[in-house]
Amino acid sequence: MAKEQTVWTPQSPTTGATPQIGDQFIAIGQQTLVLRRPYLEVSALMAQMYALVVIVFFPIVFRISLNVLIRPDIETSGVVLILVSFAFICGISLFLFINIRRLKMSHIYFNRRTQHIYGKEGHRLYEGDWHGVQASPRSFVDGSNVGAMTRFRLEMLVPSVRPLPPHRFWQKRLPPETFLVRIMSNAQTDPRTDYVAQVWEYIRTFMEHGPDTLPIPTEPNWWMLPLHQVVLTPRQAFRHYVPWRTGEPGERQGKKNWLLPVWALLFPLTISVSLCWWVVCCLLGVHPLVSPVEALEGETAPLVTIEMASKGVRP
Repeated sequence: MAKEQTVWTPQSPTTGATPQIGDQFIAIGQQTLVLRRPYLEVSALMAQMYALVVIVFFPIVFRISLNVLIRPDIETSGVVLILVSFAFICGISLFLFINIRRLKMSHIYFNRRTQHIYGKEGHRLYEGDWHGVQASPRSFVDGSNVGAMTRFRLEMLVPSVRPLPPHRFWQKRLPPETFLVRIMSNAQTDPRTDYVAQVWEYIRTFMEHGPDTLPIPTEPNWWMLPLHQVVLTPRQAFRHYVPWRTGEPGERQGKKNWLLPVWALLFPLTISVSLCWWVVCCLLGVHPLVSPVEALEGETAPLVTIEMASKGVRP
């Protein structure tokens, strides 16, 4: 079980765990390591669901309201029905915009040249000092999916090197001028600290010695691709959902021969949902944030992604 009192710092002795990373990996270079921030998949999935509810129910609510309003004698029950319907749509829209706001947060960048950690929320840049990091394995209850489940992650308390806005109400317990960086465990539901320590050692090894001795994942999680990328273009969506193999990295995870007929049956639904979400993202300006320039200081070549690593490319 992860111990709450465990604290790792860059100056601490090694934990003994083998440096390893999994689904958290985004890209790596000689100076920069990019890891996926938690909750991206949940935020993208919930935003898609709320957007679809609005798209499906708004015309229905509008039609019902119009039918009620054109009646010569509007009863109280009809007015209540209109108010309840529009309150429902407004509530769903509020949750949609909350999740879309979360999608406008960047990944987490570790730069070994500057020895700083970077993150971005909208136009706000967070920058912290690696040498002052205090990391701990933590558990939390994830109630965002069906039911509640205990998950495990690495939490890093990072001293900021630039002025921060006031902490939000859920961050009041943080020390002044600090922010939290969270990275999921390699086995999110396994309570053993070793899986969290693997992530910590991967980050620390990179910050101290660079990428040369670190294993780079060579196959992405194909099932999670639509959520990891937040939104697929029509071309990407077609390539991902068509009921035959298109050479997409890792697609044999989901496009086994016996599953292809299932994908053929689901194709009209999956492509329609993906296209609707793409339209919503275009209208609301939802797209992955551009990497902060500060986070890429010292890089002279493009960062190596999983897709590039699968072809033998190394930093």
